[in-house]
Amino acid sequence: MYCSKCGAELIEDKPFCANCGSAVEKGEVTVEAVALAVPSEVKEPVIVEKPKKAGLDVGMLVWSIIGVVILSSPFSIPAIVMTVLAAVSSPEPAKKKLSIAKKLNIVSVIYGAINAVIALLTSICLMFFQVIVETVIDKIFEQIFQMI
Repeated sequence: MYCSKCGAELIEDKPFCANCGSAVEKGEVTVEAVALAVPSEVKEPVIVEKPKKAGLDVGMLVWSIIGVVILSSPFSIPAIVMTVLAAVSSPEPAKKKLSIAKKLNIVSVIYGAINAVIALLTSICLMFFQVIVETVIDKIFEQIFQMI
């Protein structure tokens, strides 16, 4: 015998269908009756794929860490955060986050270059200042010793 609801083969002496749980009707159900009861169109199951993650952009992360360690740039810390957030995002938002991280890293390099130029100019100015001060002090002492 077959279930009139789902068409599964019934187990003898069971009051319910083991497949769908509907009550078993007394009497025989023919194959033709099952064919009429079961829809002819069988829909294929819908496969839902788990969204892919973008993955970690190691190069961007290394660039950001170098910005913090070597350049001492405050712009590199948000770049690290954006790179890590991009790693756990789906591909489309990850592209935007990596783009922001790249811009922050570029600003970080510019910031580091400006700091290096300022440090160089400061040291040059200090050297000239030291030379000028030493020269002036030498002349003052020279005049003081000539007076004595």
